[in-house]
Amino acid sequence: MRYGMFTISRKDIEEFKEILPEYVVANCNKKGVFMLGATDEDMCLMGLTQFFVGMLPGRCVITDIVYVYVFDEYRKLGVASCMIREVHKIMKKSGVEKCLTFLEKKQSEQQVFRLNGYIFMKPEKDMIGYMNEVHDGIVVDYVDQGVYYVNR
Repeated sequence: MRYGMFTISRKDIEEFKEILPEYVVANCNKKGVFMLGATDEDMCLMGLTQFFVGMLPGRCVITDIVYVYVFDEYRKLGVASCMIREVHKIMKKSGVEKCLTFLEKKQSEQQVFRLNGYIFMKPEKDMIGYMNEVHDGIVVDYVDQGVYYVNR
């Protein structure tokens, strides 16, 4: 199945407010936050992903995939992987070194990230503080940090 990808602009987010968690909607007004939508061949929305691009104090640019959602009827078709790979392509062109994600320990969604090259580990405390701005309150003891090295 072929997927289309499009950028969801800040002005278009109103159309998706009902289906998104509050923190994802709030993130849309923050600098460095972007959203992608995936569509099928008939231009029906299949899923959404939100990611943050920022610079660490040492001038290292990173990306954090904050949110991935696929509508029930499109699950198990590779839509989430397609959106994750699209973020990776964008980041590679932009010169970003690594992509991160923070997921609850043993959360089943970790599997889709693993299939897309992520390695999960204990979160780096300084990274948690930096990323807490775009996440819904990360608690170190309950999350794993996923890392994907873009230029592998």
